[in-house]
Amino acid sequence: FFFFNDTATTEIYTLSLHDALPIYWYEKHALVKCKYRTYTEYKRIIDKDISPHLGHYYLKNLTPGTIQDFLDMHYQRGISKSTMDMIFNVLKYSLDMAVFPYEFIKDNPAKYIKLKYKFKKADINRISLEDAQTVLSYLRENYYNYYIPYLIMFHTGLRRSECIGLTWDNIDLKNKLIMVRHQALYKDGNMVLAETKTPSSVGDILIGDTLINELIIYKELLQEKRVNHNFVCVNTNYEQMNLNNFNWIVRKIKTDLNIRANAHSFRHLHGQILLENKANIKGIQERLRHANTKVTLNTYLRSSDKIAKDTINIWEDVL
Repeated sequence: FFFFNDTATTEIYTLSLHDALPIYWYEKHALVKCKYRTYTEYKRIIDKDISPHLGHYYLKNLTPGTIQDFLDMHYQRGISKSTMDMIFNVLKYSLDMAVFPYEFIKDNPAKYIKLKYKFKKADINRISLEDAQTVLSYLRENYYNYYIPYLIMFHTGLRRSECIGLTWDNIDLKNKLIMVRHQALYKDGNMVLAETKTPSSVGDILIGDTLINELIIYKELLQEKRVNHNFVCVNTNYEQMNLNNFNWIVRKIKTDLNIRANAHSFRHLHGQILLENKANIKGIQERLRHANTKVTLNTYLRSSDKIAKDTINIWEDVL
């Protein structure tokens, strides 16, 4: 039995638990403690990035040097910082639990490893306001059903899964609110409603008359079509929109307009427009539903010519 044996059964664990540690950790800990999206990502990391390279090691023979060489190999193949962090965390967490509470080993060899690699800054997909308006006009004229989710994301900064998961119960047209309570994810090949990405992702987002008026017209259209479900975002067959539908329209926009208009680019743009027009950073953070303003500033927003000019103008006004 090997250290990483993703075909191990319960009987194998009974005979030699330590030899199939990551799967044991995955089934006993991740499946129980983590959300669906998190534990499926852990399983992917185990199957794709860990087992093929460390699967022939017995747990007792795993050393800090072995782990360092393993991580160096992944770094040399050009993976991103986030992927490296995920691989190392899965490895370290499972080995931590091998020490306690499982008591398979006395010491975690991964605790001596520090990730000191220099990664290229992640290339975040950005879209200009002009390109976003071009995309919206194109969708309104040619693919109206896809226009609606893009319009919602443009006006709110919702994530793709949150937007696809919206039901009409989540939209209060009278009080001008979109209430984010869940997200749509694939599970066992089907689209299901699941918990939001993080607890801070749950929130109420105020929306303006521009979006409200569009949603009223759109809702009347769906009623005329006698749609027999309560989802807001639908495909051309008026069925619940899924991730494949969304990926198709992203490719279509790229082909027809040469604009890369994925959901996250609209989310970034929403926050950037608010920042450039001097919205309160705390308000932007709460609207994007980040855990704190650090995430908002360091990951989503960036300086721009407009911000630089506004900054010096403020200084001049003070003088």
